[in-house]
Amino acid sequence: MGEPGASAFFDRVAPHRETLRRYALRLSGSPSDADDLVQATMERALGAESLPADDTLGRWLMVTLYRLFIDQCRKRKAESKAYEGIRHISSGVTAERPTELPRWMRVTDEQLRDAVAKLPDRLRVPYVLRARGKSYKEIAEAMEVGINTVSTRIHRARSALRETLSEDLAE
Repeated sequence: MGEPGASAFFDRVAPHRETLRRYALRLSGSPSDADDLVQATMERALGAESLPADDTLGRWLMVTLYRLFIDQCRKRKAESKAYEGIRHISSGVTAERPTELPRWMRVTDEQLRDAVAKLPDRLRVPYVLRARGKSYKEIAEAMEVGINTVSTRIHRARSALRETLSEDLAE
Protein backbone atom coordinates (compact mmCIF):
# COMPACT_ATOMS: atom_id res chain seq x y z
CA MET A 1 0.00 0.00 0.00
CA GLY A 2 3.04 2.26 0.20
CA GLU A 3 3.02 2.86 -3.55
CA PRO A 4 1.76 6.32 -4.55
CA GLY A 5 -0.54 4.88 -7.25
CA ALA A 6 -2.27 2.41 -4.93
CA SER A 7 -4.20 5.10 -3.07
CA ALA A 8 -5.35 6.69 -6.33
CA PHE A 9 -6.44 3.27 -7.63
CA PHE A 10 -8.54 2.53 -4.55
CA ASP A 11 -10.06 6.02 -4.62
CA ARG A 12 -11.20 5.39 -8.21
CA VAL A 13 -12.62 1.88 -7.78
CA ALA A 14 -14.03 2.10 -4.23
CA PRO A 15 -17.26 3.84 -5.32
CA HIS A 16 -18.03 0.89 -7.63
CA ARG A 17 -17.38 -1.91 -5.14
CA GLU A 18 -20.93 -2.21 -3.72
CA THR A 19 -22.53 -2.11 -7.19
CA LEU A 20 -20.12 -4.83 -8.32
CA ARG A 21 -20.97 -6.95 -5.30
CA ARG A 22 -24.73 -6.67 -5.90
CA TYR A 23 -24.22 -7.59 -9.57
CA ALA A 24 -21.95 -10.50 -8.64
CA LEU A 25 -24.51 -11.73 -6.11
CA ARG A 26 -27.25 -11.61 -8.76
CA LEU A 27 -25.07 -13.58 -11.16
CA SER A 28 -23.70 -16.18 -8.77
CA GLY A 29 -26.45 -16.46 -6.20
CA SER A 30 -23.84 -17.04 -3.51
CA PRO A 31 -22.36 -14.39 -1.19
CA SER A 32 -18.97 -16.10 -1.07
CA ASP A 33 -18.85 -16.53 -4.86
CA ALA A 34 -19.90 -12.89 -5.24
CA ASP A 35 -17.06 -11.77 -2.97
CA ASP A 36 -14.61 -13.90 -4.96
CA LEU A 37 -15.82 -12.36 -8.24
CA VAL A 38 -15.45 -8.81 -6.89
CA GLN A 39 -11.98 -9.64 -5.59
CA ALA A 40 -10.95 -11.13 -8.95
CA THR A 41 -12.33 -8.05 -10.72
CA MET A 42 -10.30 -5.75 -8.46
CA GLU A 43 -7.20 -7.85 -9.07
CA ARG A 44 -7.75 -7.63 -12.82
CA ALA A 45 -8.21 -3.85 -12.57
CA LEU A 46 -5.11 -3.48 -10.41
CA GLY A 47 -3.08 -5.49 -12.92
CA ALA A 48 -4.35 -3.54 -15.93
CA GLU A 49 -1.83 -1.31 -17.69
CA SER A 50 -4.32 1.53 -17.57
CA LEU A 51 -7.90 1.96 -16.49
CA PRO A 52 -10.57 3.70 -18.54
CA ALA A 53 -11.70 7.24 -17.74
CA ASP A 54 -13.87 7.75 -14.65
CA ASP A 55 -17.07 8.05 -16.69
CA THR A 56 -16.60 4.56 -18.19
CA LEU A 57 -14.73 2.85 -15.33
CA GLY A 58 -17.90 1.44 -13.77
CA ARG A 59 -18.99 -0.15 -17.04
CA TRP A 60 -15.48 -1.55 -17.59
CA LEU A 61 -15.51 -3.11 -14.12
CA MET A 62 -18.99 -4.60 -14.68
CA VAL A 63 -17.96 -6.12 -18.02
CA THR A 64 -14.77 -7.48 -16.46
CA LEU A 65 -16.76 -9.04 -13.60
CA TYR A 66 -19.24 -10.58 -16.06
CA ARG A 67 -16.43 -12.06 -18.16
CA LEU A 68 -14.79 -13.51 -15.05
CA PHE A 69 -18.15 -15.02 -14.08
CA ILE A 70 -18.55 -16.61 -17.52
CA ASP A 71 -15.00 -17.98 -17.31
CA GLN A 72 -15.82 -19.39 -13.88
CA CYS A 73 -18.97 -21.07 -15.22
CA ARG A 74 -17.08 -22.59 -18.13
CA LYS A 75 -14.35 -23.84 -15.81
CA ARG A 76 -16.90 -25.45 -13.48
CA LYS A 77 -18.67 -27.05 -16.42
CA ALA A 78 -15.38 -28.42 -17.77
CA GLU A 79 -14.40 -29.69 -14.31
CA SER A 80 -17.75 -31.40 -13.99
CA LYS A 81 -17.29 -33.12 -17.36
CA ALA A 82 -13.73 -34.12 -16.46
CA TYR A 83 -14.95 -35.50 -13.16
CA GLU A 84 -17.61 -37.56 -14.91
CA GLY A 85 -14.96 -38.95 -17.28
CA ILE A 86 -12.70 -39.93 -14.40
CA ARG A 87 -15.60 -41.52 -12.55
CA HIS A 88 -16.40 -43.74 -15.57
CA ILE A 89 -12.76 -44.73 -16.07
CA SER A 90 -12.06 -45.68 -12.50
CA SER A 91 -12.96 -49.24 -11.69
CA GLY A 92 -14.13 -50.23 -8.28
CA VAL A 93 -13.59 -46.74 -6.94
CA THR A 94 -16.75 -44.96 -5.97
CA ALA A 95 -16.89 -41.24 -5.72
CA GLU A 96 -19.57 -38.90 -4.57
CA ARG A 97 -21.47 -37.51 -7.52
CA PRO A 98 -21.21 -33.73 -7.82
CA THR A 99 -24.39 -31.77 -7.41
CA GLU A 100 -26.27 -31.21 -10.63
CA LEU A 101 -25.54 -27.98 -12.45
CA PRO A 102 -28.21 -25.31 -12.14
CA ARG A 103 -30.47 -25.03 -15.16
CA TRP A 104 -29.07 -21.66 -16.25
CA MET A 105 -25.58 -23.19 -16.56
CA ARG A 106 -26.87 -25.81 -19.00
CA VAL A 107 -28.15 -23.24 -21.51
CA THR A 108 -26.09 -23.29 -24.70
CA ASP A 109 -25.14 -20.18 -26.66
CA GLU A 110 -27.33 -21.41 -29.51
CA GLN A 111 -30.36 -21.82 -27.23
CA LEU A 112 -29.86 -18.31 -25.87
CA ARG A 113 -29.48 -16.82 -29.38
CA ASP A 114 -32.66 -18.59 -30.53
CA ALA A 115 -34.59 -17.41 -27.48
CA VAL A 116 -33.42 -13.81 -27.92
CA ALA A 117 -34.36 -13.94 -31.62
CA LYS A 118 -37.92 -14.96 -30.65
CA LEU A 119 -38.41 -11.86 -28.48
CA PRO A 120 -40.55 -9.08 -29.95
CA ASP A 121 -38.49 -6.08 -31.16
CA ARG A 122 -39.65 -3.84 -28.32
CA LEU A 123 -38.08 -6.29 -25.83
CA ARG A 124 -35.20 -7.65 -27.90
CA VAL A 125 -33.66 -4.27 -28.82
CA PRO A 126 -33.21 -2.92 -25.28
CA TYR A 127 -32.08 -6.36 -24.04
CA VAL A 128 -29.39 -6.67 -26.73
CA LEU A 129 -28.24 -3.07 -26.25
CA ARG A 130 -27.92 -3.65 -22.50
CA ALA A 131 -26.03 -6.90 -23.11
CA ARG A 132 -23.61 -4.89 -25.27
CA GLY A 133 -22.89 -2.62 -22.31
CA LYS A 134 -25.14 0.33 -23.08
CA SER A 135 -26.52 2.21 -20.09
CA TYR A 136 -30.25 2.52 -19.52
CA LYS A 137 -29.94 6.21 -20.34
CA GLU A 138 -28.20 5.51 -23.66
CA ILE A 139 -30.83 2.92 -24.57
CA ALA A 140 -33.64 5.30 -23.65
CA GLU A 141 -32.16 8.02 -25.85
CA ALA A 142 -31.59 5.64 -28.77
CA MET A 143 -35.14 4.27 -28.55
CA GLU A 144 -36.69 7.64 -27.70
CA VAL A 145 -38.47 6.27 -24.63
CA GLY A 146 -38.15 6.86 -20.89
CA ILE A 147 -35.60 5.10 -18.69
CA ASN A 148 -38.41 3.41 -16.75
CA THR A 149 -39.75 2.01 -20.01
CA VAL A 150 -36.30 0.62 -20.83
CA SER A 151 -36.05 -0.93 -17.38
CA THR A 152 -39.48 -2.53 -17.71
CA ARG A 153 -38.76 -3.90 -21.18
CA ILE A 154 -35.43 -5.39 -20.12
CA HIS A 155 -37.11 -6.98 -17.10
CA ARG A 156 -39.85 -8.43 -19.33
CA ALA A 157 -37.25 -9.66 -21.83
CA ARG A 158 -35.34 -11.45 -19.07
CA SER A 159 -38.57 -12.99 -17.75
CA ALA A 160 -39.54 -14.17 -21.23
CA LEU A 161 -36.06 -15.62 -21.79
CA ARG A 162 -36.15 -17.39 -18.44
CA GLU A 163 -39.52 -18.93 -19.33
CA THR A 164 -38.49 -19.92 -22.87
CA LEU A 165 -35.17 -21.41 -21.76
CA SER A 166 -36.78 -23.27 -18.85
CA GLU A 167 -39.20 -24.88 -21.31
CA ASP A 168 -36.29 -25.77 -23.63
CA LEU A 169 -34.36 -27.40 -20.78
CA ALA A 170 -37.41 -29.31 -19.56
CA GLU A 171 -37.78 -31.03 -22.93
